[in-house]
Amino acid sequence: MEDSVTFSLKPCPFCGGRALVHRHGIIFAECTACRGRTKVCSTVYEAGMAWNRRAYPEGTSEEDLRSFFENDANEAEGNH
Repeated sequence: MEDSVTFSLKPCPFCGGRALVHRHGIIFAECTACRGRTKVCSTVYEAGMAWNRRAYPEGTSEEDLRSFFENDANEAEGNH
């Protein structure tokens, strides 16, 4: 039974917040802080696996990621 599947969700890759899997009509994982989310998934397990997958190019440093997300947030707010 899928509702009994338990696993740990990694912290949000964007802000470090806590994630939950939503299963109200559609299934996806979402950060409770910044609302980053996965695609819509077929199962709770698939949503958890999608959330926990980190696909960064080989050799990407933590500093590169921070810079990328800070620049992206500034552009979204109109701060160039």
